[in-house]
Amino acid sequence: MEKSGMEIERKFLIEKYKGEITGEQVWDIVQTYLLRTDSDIQRRVRRITSDGRVSCYYTEKRFIGHGIREENEREISEEEYECLKREADPSLTEIIKRRRIFVYDGKTLEMDEYPFSDRFASIEAELGSITEEIKLPDFIHVIKEVTADGRYSNSVIAKNQGFPEDFE
Repeated sequence: MEKSGMEIERKFLIEKYKGEITGEQVWDIVQTYLLRTDSDIQRRVRRITSDGRVSCYYTEKRFIGHGIREENEREISEEEYECLKREADPSLTEIIKRRRIFVYDGKTLEMDEYPFSDRFASIEAELGSITEEIKLPDFIHVIKEVTADGRYSNSVIAKNQGFPEDFE
């Protein structure tokens, strides 16, 4: 699978939701950031386990603006994944997270839960426009939108091993 193009997302900090969600798909993700070969491009590899199946991906992202990125992603073999992991950025910690994917109000939502936080998680939706309205389910308690706050990017969360609120 190859995917390229613009990615427009809004992201929210939420209280961790411990209940089941009807129709959800669960991915266990190991995400490793790689050394940059171009200062404008963030590189990463992911190993995703879902329903007993393992898939690996290589992704390059160029940040355009808050919530807007140009993304190129391709599926890779486990051998290529292991090889690329040797290029891991030593300043960033590998991210382990559980992603819960479900559809609500016609939008696919991705809720990320991290083992280092019992209180918080994040949820994001891919949109057609950064100003597009998004309705989240009533069972999700939104603390605040963090789309424009770099402290909530996965790479910063990896470096700090927590959300800013985990250290308050």
